[in-house]
Parts: sequence; C-alpha cells; structure tokens
Amino acid sequence: KGVEWLSELKLLENQYARISIFSATTYMQGEYTSGQIRNGNENISIKGNKLETVPAWISRNGLQLAYKKVSCNLQYSYVSSSYSDALNTETPSANGARGLVPAYDLWDCNLAFRFSTGTSFKISLNNLTNEQYFTKRPTGYPGQGVWPSDGRSFNAAVNIRF
Repeated sequence: KGVEWLSELKLLENQYARISIFSATTYMQGEYTSGQIRNGNENISIKGNKLETVPAWISRNGLQLAYKKVSCNLQYSYVSSSYSDALNTETPSANGARGLVPAYDLWDCNLAFRFSTGTSFKISLNNLTNEQYFTKRPTGYPGQGVWPSDGRSFNAAVNIRF
C-alpha cells in the first residue's frame, strides 16, 4: 500500500520572475502477507515483515527562484530507513551485507545563467553538507558490504544550442 503525490505552489510568476515551492513525496507500506525463509537450519515466517529495500518515505522538496536570466533550485531530499533482507535484520552482519539501511537526508543546489536563447551555464552542488550515507547492502556483485554515497560533488556545464 502506498501513496505518491507531486505538488507545486507558484508564489510569484510574471514575465521577469518566478518563485515556487514543490514536493514530490511517496509513502509506502510494503510488507509480506505470507511466506517463510530459510535461516541456517530453520524456516522462519516472514509474514508481517517489511519488504526489503522499500523505505516508508521518500521525499524531495524544494524552492525554485528565477529572475530574468538567472535561476536557482534548492532541494531537500529525505529517504527513511529500510531493511536489506526479508528477515528485517537490524544489526549489521559481519560482512555488511545484511542489516538496517539508515535514513538519510541531502541538500542540493542548482544555479543556471541563460546568456541567450541557445546559450546557458549551469552549476550543480550536490550533497552540500557532505552527508555520509549508503543506499544498499549487496550480497553479491560487486561484493558484499554497503554501497556508500559519493559525498559532496560539483558539476558545471555550458550548453550551446546550434
């Protein structure tokens, strides 16, 4: 069960400026309705356990500002904790492949400068606070453990349309 919504509120919009806020959010309540899984020498019921890799909340929220040829987008992202396995193991295993995947939140900022109809310059600053997080606990390829975040990153691009 779940719900997903997207909303945008335009606070100002005219030929020179635009200010808006937005939210793209999902809530998922995924759980097993039946089933068993083998753990060592015993079969354990997983009925009622949460689905692995399904966080209850994923939310992207932001503020968009534009004035003449300059625009800025500030975005806050939140992903709640999830389990890496059907047994809903909380404590990480020795190899890191099982256990809780903790919640994390991020801030991103994008700036754009439009010089003309076909020419622009864009700068993106991702993970502004350099949040250390991971999104998965793989059991196979590329190896057991966690998939860590990239940390803070910076990108710049020049777009020229011919």
